[in-house]
Amino acid sequence: RTPGRALVAEDEFFKAINGQAQLHTLAYREASKLGLKGDVFWQKVSDLLHDPTEDMLKEVAKERAYATFQAPLGKLGTKAMGLRGQVPFAKYIVPFFRTPTNIAKFFAERTPFNFAVVAGRAATQGLRGGALSDEIAKPLMGTMISYLVYKYALDGKITGAGPRNRAERDAWEREGNQPYSI
Repeated sequence: RTPGRALVAEDEFFKAINGQAQLHTLAYREASKLGLKGDVFWQKVSDLLHDPTEDMLKEVAKERAYATFQAPLGKLGTKAMGLRGQVPFAKYIVPFFRTPTNIAKFFAERTPFNFAVVAGRAATQGLRGGALSDEIAKPLMGTMISYLVYKYALDGKITGAGPRNRAERDAWEREGNQPYSI
C-alpha cells in the first residue's frame, strides 16, 4: 500500500513540474505570436499564466500525462490491451502495459528514425512553429546524446563490468579504469 502511494505522490510531483513548464512555454509562445515586446510582452505572459486558455490547459494536461508515461495508448496499444483482457491470466503475466508501452514510445521518439515520422506529421497534419520545434528536438537530442555515449564508450571513458578474469581485471583497474563508471 505504501509503495503505491509513494508512486502516486512521485507522479503528481513530476506532473506538477512538467505541467508548469509546459504552461510557461505555451504562455511565452502565445505572447510571441502576438508580436509583443518589452513590458507588454511580459505582462501578456503573466496574464496567460494566471488565466490560461482552454487550449493551453488541454496541452498542459497532455504534457503532464506524457511526462509521467501515462498518456493514453494509440490504436495498436489499445487493441493489445484489449487482447490482454481477453486472454485468461494475461493480466498476471503482463500486469503493467500502458507505462512500459509509453516508455518504449518515448525512446522511439528519440531515435533518428523519428525524423521521418516528424516530417510526415509536418506534411500531413500541418505541424508548425513551436510544436514542430519540440518534435524535431526529440530525435535530434536523442541522437546527439546516443552518439556521445557511444563515443565515450568507444574511447573507454564509459566502462562496464570489466574483464571477468581476476588477473586481467586487476591489470585493467591498475590502468585507472573503474567498473560501471563514466
